[in-house]
Amino acid sequence: HWTHNVLRIRLATTVDDMDIANLRLSVFSNYSHQVRQVFCSRSCQVLANRRIRGATCLVATVPTAVPLDGRTGGGGGTGDDRQDLVLGSVECSVHEFDGTQLGRRRLPNSVLYITEVAVNPVYRRCGIGSTLLKGVDELASIRKVESLYLHVDVENEAALALYAKAGYSVVEASEPMYQEFTTSLNLHDGATQGRRHHLLCKHLTTRPTWLNDNNETNNNNNNNRAKNTNDNVDDDYNNDAAATATALPRTRSIGFEIPAK
Repeated sequence: HWTHNVLRIRLATTVDDMDIANLRLSVFSNYSHQVRQVFCSRSCQVLANRRIRGATCLVATVPTAVPLDGRTGGGGGTGDDRQDLVLGSVECSVHEFDGTQLGRRRLPNSVLYITEVAVNPVYRRCGIGSTLLKGVDELASIRKVESLYLHVDVENEAALALYAKAGYSVVEASEPMYQEFTTSLNLHDGATQGRRHHLLCKHLTTRPTWLNDNNETNNNNNNNRAKNTNDNVDDDYNNDAAATATALPRTRSIGFEIPAK
């Protein structure tokens, strides 16, 4: 496929924010130009706020010199002289677990929440989504994360198939701990215009660490100290694009190339 050996996953920088906002907007293609501008502006503000809380975005890019299989439409159309085009993005964060039973039952920073998986509609079914998820696995490996969690609409069959292929499984919906976590994110049944969501999980180790009630107090005390570790890992994301070339080696292989399949 044309994406083989040219698709690259890297940490996003603030320069990528408009491209990411445009990708997220792609599902609302009927919006007017004015509304789209407002959405993108607010989306960039949300990105900045979530970055402060420790969120990290990964982007899937191809070099601008690569012919895109005769298709049109780049990542976000910033109009500058970029070295690559952003065709997909995904956000990874930890603060969703704060104050939840699920968060208290796991070691600090041993879990990661995945959200805002977006691929440019023009380039869907090209392996970009699955390659982004491989990038998440790599980031999780760097951070010693044991489990990944995400929510998906129960009617989104394409997304469900993508996540199943990547190793995610639907968790038991009746488990109170998972019910509380889903409700804390306002994704419980009927909360968002009648939609329903599955909570999916992927364990990256055969024996993920679960804490008992006696460990929860120590876990809460460790959260603030552990957050500093994430802040150090996410320093690259807080830098401008000009710092990317020198900053990426600090995070081992973020900046890695993963061939799409």
